[in-house]
Amino acid sequence: MPLRDFASYVAELSANKVARISVPIDNANIERRKNMNTKIKDLRTEWNKISWPTKKTVAKKTAVVLTASVVMAGGIAVVDYIFQSLIGVFL
Repeated sequence: MPLRDFASYVAELSANKVARISVPIDNANIERRKNMNTKIKDLRTEWNKISWPTKKTVAKKTAVVLTASVVMAGGIAVVDYIFQSLIGVFL
């Protein structure tokens, strides 16, 4: 379809106001909307049940994780040094 024909087609549609598209409302669409609304309400209800930790608790647990990470990294470094030394003796 040439551009000129397409432009005249669009002009004709808008002049006749035929271009409006409506979605047919049937029971399936209504049920889907109800299910979605119910899911959103359930989500809000569950979200309000969450007990969030305090800043003090988060800080303590963060410190524990960081300390454990440093200790593990140190342990791995020591074991790595020992294996490097042993390999150096044998090679």
